[in-house]
Amino acid sequence: MRRKRTRHIHYLPALCIGVCALLFVLALGLLLQRCCAPNAPEELPKEQIALLDDGRDVTMQFQNPQLPNGCEVTSLSMLLDWAGYSVDKMALYEGYLPRQDFTDTLDGDLVGGDPEQVYVGDATSELGGWYCFEGPIVEAGNAYLQDQGSSWQVEAVSGLSQYQLNGYLEANTPVIVWVTLDYTPPVDRLRNWYLPDGTFYQPLSNLHCVVVEWNQDGYLTADPLKGWQWVEESSFWDTFEAMGCRAVIINE
Repeated sequence: MRRKRTRHIHYLPALCIGVCALLFVLALGLLLQRCCAPNAPEELPKEQIALLDDGRDVTMQFQNPQLPNGCEVTSLSMLLDWAGYSVDKMALYEGYLPRQDFTDTLDGDLVGGDPEQVYVGDATSELGGWYCFEGPIVEAGNAYLQDQGSSWQVEAVSGLSQYQLNGYLEANTPVIVWVTLDYTPPVDRLRNWYLPDGTFYQPLSNLHCVVVEWNQDGYLTADPLKGWQWVEESSFWDTFEAMGCRAVIINE
């Protein structure tokens, strides 16, 4: 009797192909996620911070614990110190920085200052401090320098191109810049207020201010919260431009 031939179906090659395809899709997803995520600033090791501090003209200063929301005036203190004027950040904040706190109207609306003109709130408060832009920092710096009888001037240079910013840094001129915490996109805060002229104002929740001191494969920043950091070039510029390319220098 002739035995009937049994047909065998081979599943193994098809299974291998399916597994390989799944692994490829997963690997591609992880790669795209990594490429799209912002590059976090690189916090320098302590021994490198010490070397940079000794070899750079800008001396690192920290805003905490006195000014948990005072990155702008602390950055100004670093800039003035670079120019040879060692002034405490609290002296600048209490004696020179224009400030305005909040008031309530009869209708229950909150009225606050314009960050273009004053520091809004109380920088010594963890919850009650907000921020200011370059105008109040220029005003505070020049008022201090005038009291010292100095010929130096603090100047807003907002709207800088990358070429212009790099030119200042290559000339050994540090620059105060407005960015965001961790160089992520600007985020509106839920709390808001009205300006004195009645304009509705929507503040940012992650604004930050640092001093840029050098650029080479990224930007070296003196961060009043985190110390010396290297920030990847594209991450820095994406955030700097999103904040309006706001910048301040000091010159003689």
